[in-house]
Amino acid sequence: MNSKRRIGLDIGSASVKVSVFEGDGKHARFVECREFDLTEEGILNEGELYRGLHDWLAGQKLLDARVCVGIPQYLATTSLADFPPAKPSQLGSLVEQEARQMGDFTDEHFLHGYVSVKSGFGRNNPVLIGLCREEVVREKMRALDTAAIPCDNVSMSGMAVVNTLLKLHPECLNDTKPILILDLGKMNSTAIVLAGGQPLFIGSMSFGGEAFERAVREKVTTHKSLAGSGEANIDTMLAEADLTQESQHSDMWRVAKSLDSEIQNVVEHWRSQEREELSEVPIGRVFLCGGASRVGGLRKWLEDAFEIHMEMLGPEIGGEVRPEFAVAYGIGLESAETAALPLSLLPPEIVAIKHRLKRFPIAVCAAVVLLLSILGFELSILRRCNGMMEEMSHYEEQLGQCDALIRKIDDTVGASVKLEQLMTPLAESVNRSGRVIKALDVISRSCAEDTWFYYLADAASYRNWGGYETHPDDLQDVGRRARKVQKDQKKITVGIFETGLGKGSTATDVEFPNILHAKDVRNEAAMVGAGFTTMTDKAGYSDALKRVGELTAKLSDKTVFGRVDTMEDVSEGARTDVSKPWTEFLLKNKSVHAMPFTLRMPYAEPEITQE
Repeated sequence: MNSKRRIGLDIGSASVKVSVFEGDGKHARFVECREFDLTEEGILNEGELYRGLHDWLAGQKLLDARVCVGIPQYLATTSLADFPPAKPSQLGSLVEQEARQMGDFTDEHFLHGYVSVKSGFGRNNPVLIGLCREEVVREKMRALDTAAIPCDNVSMSGMAVVNTLLKLHPECLNDTKPILILDLGKMNSTAIVLAGGQPLFIGSMSFGGEAFERAVREKVTTHKSLAGSGEANIDTMLAEADLTQESQHSDMWRVAKSLDSEIQNVVEHWRSQEREELSEVPIGRVFLCGGASRVGGLRKWLEDAFEIHMEMLGPEIGGEVRPEFAVAYGIGLESAETAALPLSLLPPEIVAIKHRLKRFPIAVCAAVVLLLSILGFELSILRRCNGMMEEMSHYEEQLGQCDALIRKIDDTVGASVKLEQLMTPLAESVNRSGRVIKALDVISRSCAEDTWFYYLADAASYRNWGGYETHPDDLQDVGRRARKVQKDQKKITVGIFETGLGKGSTATDVEFPNILHAKDVRNEAAMVGAGFTTMTDKAGYSDALKRVGELTAKLSDKTVFGRVDTMEDVSEGARTDVSKPWTEFLLKNKSVHAMPFTLRMPYAEPEITQE
């Protein structure tokens, strides 16, 4: 694609007009305008139009240029809104809300574009918003894409005329009097009111130049002397006609009168919705453009009707102003990015892509600067590292001496550890008895009158005695763990027993085979105690359970034991042989109800602290 050549496409019903520019921005230069006549090519439908346009552009060597296509103004709408002062990012959000409100009258999706204009006439921050149905824009772009014609931008024909005026007549940008622009096309027309650089009104008119063509054909049919005139002669007759000499009863005069009436209605409509600062100000200048503006005598006829001088608007080609190329010229300005009021209707995803591509050279420059900065930084780091390497070589020698000293320290520490290990059994034997005595004292003070222990041992021996493996929790102080309970253990450790043992009675001495002396207690983390608490009857089970809870709370005072809790998990080393003699004894005595319990009592602190 030729990035230097830009063209604007004005696709009409009878022809496609093209404006060609070289360069973009301030360096853009107008080259020429060309026309692709659809009538001469015999094009009948839209598909043939775009295929024929592709071949014609290829023949004109314009297919590699960047293209901006125009949307007819009757398919779009504009609004001049005044917003409060805002940053560009905030202004975009405000415009989007305004555009959404403009499109709320239908369920269709709309695309919008906007451009800020000069303040004035009571508008402090005026913004011109353009709105068009999304399907119209995408259908136009799909048709061009199907015909392999690249489309880089989409503009409105009304805005194209405004940009043409501001480019060819820059003094109009500061003219505070309203300026009326009439773009008279073959099928429809557009009326534009501009003042102080603000497009105050852009509206469509139903008038089309084909009405003059029908009047001429009617005249040819009526007058036998004109019979046999072809389409080419019709165009010639229109150009050579003189409306000022037409009779008020002629078809040409009636068409011109309908145009006059529609222009008056458009101006009145604009004045009715304009601010007071401009609603009563007379029109200062009038410009005519479009193919129908070349009808012979139309300009003079309108001047007489409106009593104001009218000027032709269009690029000058071969020393002659060509008003039929006014729209194409303005679209070309948009394509060349030199329009005074650029307003694009591209879909947002394409706008984002164009924005990235536009900033790509800046990104490349930034990347080059970043790479050079990184290279310079790395060179400075390299120089610094070389100096540090020399310094580190000196440190390495000193570290070698330190290494030898560290080995000697390690040997000394190892010998110290061995001595500590030899002293550990002695420390355990000294602390064990006192610790167990303190535990027994706390247990005796914590038991209520109707609660007693019949078994006390360290947790590891409790589990190991019957051939069970020592549980890891018995070697360290851990929190309570949820455990499953087997049915057979529930029958032994949980329940209500009716016995003949009353309050204050003592059990028959039974020879318990499993006895563990205090001096034989190993360095363990917890103790296990089993006992009973009496109940008045079976209904007193909750009270007994409460007393067991109170007992565990008293034992958990952090002086000797940590968090004391009941042992409900009998699947990991329960001792049925310990509880069996007492259970059998209590089952034979039915005068008292008793509930068994088993407690795991972890020590608050380890027996020996190693630091």
